[in-house]
Amino acid sequence: MIRLLIVSFVIIGFVIFIAKGGMSAQKDAIGFLMNDSAYTTFVNQIPPTQMNNYLNFLGVNNLRFATINLPSSDQNNTIYPFNIVNNSTLRLAEAILNNSVVGNAWEINVDNNNNSILTFSRIINDINFQQPLLTNPGGNYIATISWDPNISGSTAWGIAYSRSIYKVYKNGANIVSEQKYTDNEIGGISSAIGDFNNDGKADLFVIKTNENNQSPTSVSEAAIFIQGNNETFSKNIINTSSWNQGQTKVDIKWTAGSIVSNFQKYDTNLRKYITEKFDYNNDGKQDILIASADGAVYALPNQSQGNTISFGSPIKLVTTGVKTKDMDDTFNGAQVISAGDINKDGIVDIIVGSTDSPKLYIYHGKLDNQGRIYFGGNNPNNQSSPDVILYDGQISGSQKIVQRNNNTVESSEYRGPNTQRNSSGNGEPLSEYTGGATNIVLADINRDGELDILIATDNWHFYPTHYRIGNGTNQTFDLSIRHTDRNATISKVGGRVFFMVRNPTTGRYKNYFLGQYAITTDNQNADFDNATIANFSGSTSLDFIATDGNHAQTLFTFLQAGNMYTNADRFIIESKDLIAKGGTSANSFDFNSNSFYIKSITLRITGSFNGIPTSIMVANRIENNNPLYTTIQIPNNFLNTVYNSTNPLTIDIDFYPTNSNNTMFRINNGAWQTLSQNRTRGASIVYRMEFDTSNPSFKTNVNTLTGQTITGLNRTVEIRGIQVSYQAHPQPLKIRNWKEVR
Repeated sequence: MIRLLIVSFVIIGFVIFIAKGGMSAQKDAIGFLMNDSAYTTFVNQIPPTQMNNYLNFLGVNNLRFATINLPSSDQNNTIYPFNIVNNSTLRLAEAILNNSVVGNAWEINVDNNNNSILTFSRIINDINFQQPLLTNPGGNYIATISWDPNISGSTAWGIAYSRSIYKVYKNGANIVSEQKYTDNEIGGISSAIGDFNNDGKADLFVIKTNENNQSPTSVSEAAIFIQGNNETFSKNIINTSSWNQGQTKVDIKWTAGSIVSNFQKYDTNLRKYITEKFDYNNDGKQDILIASADGAVYALPNQSQGNTISFGSPIKLVTTGVKTKDMDDTFNGAQVISAGDINKDGIVDIIVGSTDSPKLYIYHGKLDNQGRIYFGGNNPNNQSSPDVILYDGQISGSQKIVQRNNNTVESSEYRGPNTQRNSSGNGEPLSEYTGGATNIVLADINRDGELDILIATDNWHFYPTHYRIGNGTNQTFDLSIRHTDRNATISKVGGRVFFMVRNPTTGRYKNYFLGQYAITTDNQNADFDNATIANFSGSTSLDFIATDGNHAQTLFTFLQAGNMYTNADRFIIESKDLIAKGGTSANSFDFNSNSFYIKSITLRITGSFNGIPTSIMVANRIENNNPLYTTIQIPNNFLNTVYNSTNPLTIDIDFYPTNSNNTMFRINNGAWQTLSQNRTRGASIVYRMEFDTSNPSFKTNVNTLTGQTITGLNRTVEIRGIQVSYQAHPQPLKIRNWKEVR
């Protein structure tokens, strides 16, 4: 009887041993998470009860991943995977140059097949916006469009003249739109995107006017469209009874970029610009900036409580002098505005322009003794001088004159489609900025740590007959553009795109004219009513999208392209602990009474190393938060192969081989090789990859848009997928100190 009981114990022990992963079971071992092969989601192949039992056996609260996914589900991580504050699977993603850490060292890109690729980050030395993608979203008359990466990801939100709401996003190679809310209001509108009730969803603030298309009027109605679940919206009317009294008279021109609710703020820790909500009085609520057509800028304080959104009366912050009547007494236009931390002092600055003037001014933000933001002088009711004048204008008789300030704008170049020529058809179109902005966008387009300026113009009324550079003499020029493909001359001004790049050394801007898009595929005139930046591809490149809601009924998208380089001596990526106790970096082996260990790990890497020396470091044990890495130098003959999912670079590391006291490894199922490192037993998984780009032959000198000569790489590394699997080796159940009693 006793012998039968002992045999039963042994059988039970063996069954438990198998249930806990097998002697060296791989893939189907309990605790392994299968990848769905698209590198977009994880599929847990283990029943929840079995999984929980396994986690209890490991002594851990959370098995993070057994297969690494790029990018992670965190939207911020799709742009900057090194960001340690998000939920990235990476602990480090950085570069080293002369012993200094290089920010923005890696980025996630998405190729034409929708594959996620981890690549070196890139300094853009030549901004070449692709030919505009002329996308007709069903004639929905999108009048305004907005984007905020914190609440909308790679989606932009458009609003039609009827105030119907459209979701705009990239589907394959196409930009598409879906109607999400239907309204039947009519009238000119301006709008802003924001999270006004702090629920993490994009809301839309809209101002409506009763204008007759010729002059601005007082605001007739304001509404907030609150986003609920499943991208549904509900409308709340905002009380505007105090908006047309005394010093709070707010005039708005239709579809111009007159409203701002967020701004680009430089984060010194992350070494990049991030989108922050505009908070005028520092109370944690997202307020709104309004540029009135009479040349004043107001703050609209958010007074929301819970999910009930409300705003107080407008508060005048500055009188800019950018009045829209000063160029032509017979027409009133609109003042347009954008916001960003241009001088990197942590306070929002504003740039203002006009639909009816070339004036383009910058005002630096300041804080009063109560922490509230103001611009210009202490008394906002007095006209204040701008801190920076980029362009100005004046009238000389019947002539409208654009005057460029050479102290702030150094030159202008044409960078548009080669199908566009001057009116004679012989040369490039005039590259000077000619005013008439309907929207201004501040963003770090070339990722050099400086805010650049993107402008879309309507320009159908204001156009100069002369321009002046500095104190030079007036010069007559023709704004007409010949479209060589269609053998047509575009005589009606409209639909221009300008890009002004800020030089980080001098602080001056260089102006680029990216083209005039005044004829669509059906030869309708196109003038831009509104514009924004967006991130349709999920990469670090920022796209530019402009709308023509009343003529061409078309979205014009300019997807960023160009030659890109970066300079560093080493690039490094390091994972977080893929198995850890309690979500920390502690070694779960130590919390497990040494009853479980990772015997071997396999890394399967797809992508291209492009001949750059590469070290692969893997650890199964952590001591004092430091992984005990096994380092493998990839031989040169493996560095010039492009590895795909069917032919990955495969690296096997056996940390506790049975036939050696040292760790062993092999590459692509080759012969096992012994390392000098003693074999170890641990229950964590961490990897690190280092790329040595210090060889001078890997580098080249390039000239940036701002005229600087920089050293850049002439080759790069693309990692399209990293898959980690392991062999788990739990110890069998042992029966100690038993006696056979007869």
